[in-house]
Amino acid sequence: MASAPPLEGYLRKLKPNFLKRQWQRRYFRVEDACKLSYYEDDSVNSLRGTIPLKKITKVERKLYQKVPEKRHAKAGFCIITPSRTFDLLAESEADAEFWVRRLEDLRLSVEQDAQSFVDFNEDDNNSGDEGLVEVDVEEEQRQQQQQQQ
Repeated sequence: MASAPPLEGYLRKLKPNFLKRQWQRRYFRVEDACKLSYYEDDSVNSLRGTIPLKKITKVERKLYQKVPEKRHAKAGFCIITPSRTFDLLAESEADAEFWVRRLEDLRLSVEQDAQSFVDFNEDDNNSGDEGLVEVDVEEEQRQQQQQQQ
């Protein structure tokens, strides 16, 4: 059975700033089959944030009113976690559908693996969540700048 191709590519992420909301082009890729990381560009030298796949509760299509280009109008989707919703744009509607389908498949796979682990280790009180946190480097930097002002 052939494995699925790696999930990676450029998406636009809505910057979570209430004063000036803007779409930023970021390079996303699934790493170690357990997290979705995003970088400044495809050189993957400048990590901007990570989303643990086991923290994703839902991935769904979404329409956005204000987009950089008209072709992006129907290419939106979002990744929902307990602490945040990541608003994203793909290059096309077909690309958005591909990302949503693959991320949902990965999310469900991680969820099933976690359930299998829990079933296997019923007596263990360790949930396995230690060390798995969402990291948004951009947001942390913005908050630090605000505190310094």
